[in-house]
Amino acid sequence: MHRFISKYGTAAHLALLAVAPLVVFPIFGANAAAAAMVWLSVLALVWIIVEPSRRTGEMLHDARKRVAVSIPKDPVFWLFAALLAIALIRFLNSGIGMAYDVENIRWYVSEPAIPFLPGSAEGAGYLPFATVLSAMVLSLGIRHALGKSARISFLMSCSFLAGIAGIAAVVLARYGEKTFLAMIACRTTASSFAGSACGMYTLAAIAALAGASELKWGAAKSLAIPAIGGALAGLWYFAPAPVVLAYVAAAVVLLIASLAYVAFSVSPLAAAKMSAIVVIGVAVSLMFCLCGVPEGLNESRLSMLGGFYAMFPAKFLEARDALCTIASKVWRANPWTGSGLGSFMVDVRFNATASDWNVIDSAQSCALNGWWTLLAERGLVGVLSLGAVLSFVFASFAVRCVRAPSRKVFVPFVALAVAALAALATEAFFDEALRRSDVLLAAFSFICLSAWAFPLRKSQ
Repeated sequence: MHRFISKYGTAAHLALLAVAPLVVFPIFGANAAAAAMVWLSVLALVWIIVEPSRRTGEMLHDARKRVAVSIPKDPVFWLFAALLAIALIRFLNSGIGMAYDVENIRWYVSEPAIPFLPGSAEGAGYLPFATVLSAMVLSLGIRHALGKSARISFLMSCSFLAGIAGIAAVVLARYGEKTFLAMIACRTTASSFAGSACGMYTLAAIAALAGASELKWGAAKSLAIPAIGGALAGLWYFAPAPVVLAYVAAAVVLLIASLAYVAFSVSPLAAAKMSAIVVIGVAVSLMFCLCGVPEGLNESRLSMLGGFYAMFPAKFLEARDALCTIASKVWRANPWTGSGLGSFMVDVRFNATASDWNVIDSAQSCALNGWWTLLAERGLVGVLSLGAVLSFVFASFAVRCVRAPSRKVFVPFVALAVAALAALATEAFFDEALRRSDVLLAAFSFICLSAWAFPLRKSQ
């Protein structure tokens, strides 16, 4: 039992951390989600140091020593430390907002406490700080504290928990819970598409199922049924048609790659069994998506069949063009540190023209283009810091891809990152998924898993 806990306990805690914002945020809000992520990060970090997976021939004390020595030597640790410092400064340096000048009888944008440092609107910096901390712990844990089977266990646990959360959210929405009914509307005024994370974990469930098939985990494979069913149902209910289309297309590509891998590395029968589990999972999602859905939901999601422009609400593309122009103007005024986290809602009010308000919602808080929102609020410092972490992990991915023996490459993890990031990058041109904690934690996890699907060391 102790060996089982030692092998999979860290993976389970990392999985809880990864799905925490998906579960907590819709019910309890941003501050509660951030607090949960911070505490789970601390707990997961303890497990990474105390109970890492052991490599072949290692004792527990050897594994602990290896992790304690290797983490400070990892460039990802120092890149994330720099990103965490910036996020902490933004969190503490708050105060951006609308202020009224009584003497001159006009509104203006108030400065943060220290104007020349990265800042944030009041209360807007806590969740991004918690997200960076969580992504740091997840990345280091996957890179240093998990063996191959523990990584597959982590991914299966994540997707299962996300599937259960998706099922619970769908049931609550069907029975009229106001928060989840509002999520179905998929309003574009803020980054409100919870279905984006469900789409990510649909892909995770497929890759985890392929790994369980290779390791011949009979009982664990059944977890993929609620994982796929719940995540697909959550994607359908809580994401607009373009997002649904992006993730379904990515899931098809990943499924083909995973089935081919299982058929060649295990057996055609194992691939057939995997296909059957996926079909059952899809049937579960269809049960939720076709029975008792809110009026007009299926019609709005099936609008993707009517062509590109039919997938978007009225005036969406016009509003997006106007908002991107505003975001460009805001960024040029604050090129290095941006206007501050959560400040775009205020910037819109000072930069929109009279004609813009004919297409822009009065509650608009994002540019309907995740790339422009990141640049406007975080500036080059924030974007380049994030890009440095991603670039290093991608470099690790590329080096391992070239050097690793082809027979040792775990294709489902490689295809997972490619499919998920392609879907996310496409989605980011039309919404704010890049600001969602649940999506970002999933993305960082998938990248690290894929970079380590090319083993340079002896197999664990």
